[in-house]
Amino acid sequence: MIGSIITKIIVRKAFNSLSRHDLKSFLSGWRDDSTFIYPGYIPASGTYKGKADIEKWFVKFLEQFPEIRFQIKNICVDNIFDLTGTNTVAVHWGIDLTNRDGKKVHNCGFTMIKLRLGKAYFIQDFFFDMEKILKESWGI
Repeated sequence: MIGSIITKIIVRKAFNSLSRHDLKSFLSGWRDDSTFIYPGYIPASGTYKGKADIEKWFVKFLEQFPEIRFQIKNICVDNIFDLTGTNTVAVHWGIDLTNRDGKKVHNCGFTMIKLRLGKAYFIQDFFFDMEKILKESWGI
């Protein structure tokens, strides 16, 4: 139970770091061999492997969205008794974004995070209203 509480605190801090554009703090919880999957059919969509490649993706994301505000709605932890930091976490969130052209967008979705020894190694995003929102917010 304590492990799940700690995991939830760490996940909230990570999303807060991203909202503040604090990429260093955000990525400190990722393994060097991480995989990140961003959904959709836009140039930013795809599978990114390795922390360096993922960092480049997030630099572009933060440039595209100078204003980001996550609202964490739920955090579900697969194994509430885990004490090793090896677990699967689902985060249900809302997000308010303003892109670099000043367009404001709201969306919600889930992020699935697989942890190994306390660090994220597989992260996949799932969005609602994906096609319309992605195209509008990324300026496509």
